[in-house]
Amino acid sequence: MLALKPRCSFALCCILSSVALAETQDFVSQVHQKVESEIAGRLGIPLEDVTVHYLGMGNVHRCDGASYVKVDIPIQEDFRGKTLLYIEGWKDDVQCGRWTVQGDIEIWGQIPTAKNAAQAGEVVEVQWIRGRLDKVREPLFELTPSMINTTLQAIVPVESGTPLNRNHVRRKHDFKQGAVVVVLVQKGALQVKVQGSLLRNAYIGDIVKVRAQSSNTILEGELTESGMVLLK
Repeated sequence: MLALKPRCSFALCCILSSVALAETQDFVSQVHQKVESEIAGRLGIPLEDVTVHYLGMGNVHRCDGASYVKVDIPIQEDFRGKTLLYIEGWKDDVQCGRWTVQGDIEIWGQIPTAKNAAQAGEVVEVQWIRGRLDKVREPLFELTPSMINTTLQAIVPVESGTPLNRNHVRRKHDFKQGAVVVVLVQKGALQVKVQGSLLRNAYIGDIVKVRAQSSNTILEGELTESGMVLLK
């Protein structure tokens, strides 16, 4: 006689199927949480500003009950458009799955935006607007805390409301080429001040070259806020 395999009732099959689905969803949820945490940490933004929508991972059932999820994001990833992710699932010391995916991830943050329209060479005022970082197609101009009072200058015509990228603006030079500065030469208690002119546009804190007016020699030092150059 042929042995018949026992069959579960419809209700029992539904329960077993639901349990398997829940385990699969738990692993996927683990991955989503790990990805969100990694991106938030990399960008320095709140965790709630990152949402994973779709990763396209196949055969995730192999990692049902995984004890550990590993997510690697390439150092060169710029988070514009889909995000490249390397994902691993582990059950103790055994790898249960490995995926390379282009994730559909929503990332929100503060975007530097032109407050006014400006032509090339004109000053651009910046306003910060909350928006989708993953939708910005060009690298944004980086504004650090030390640049809070820095004036930005348009490189190309910029429309009001435009997200400012690196090709739109630059820091306006604090001192222009040819500007008259004073070079301070100090040896012990002796101080000598020499007047000269800058050979290039410069920012405060730059190491600059100055042509001395009295001797026509080239001196080099650090440019200070007052316009004085401290000889190296």
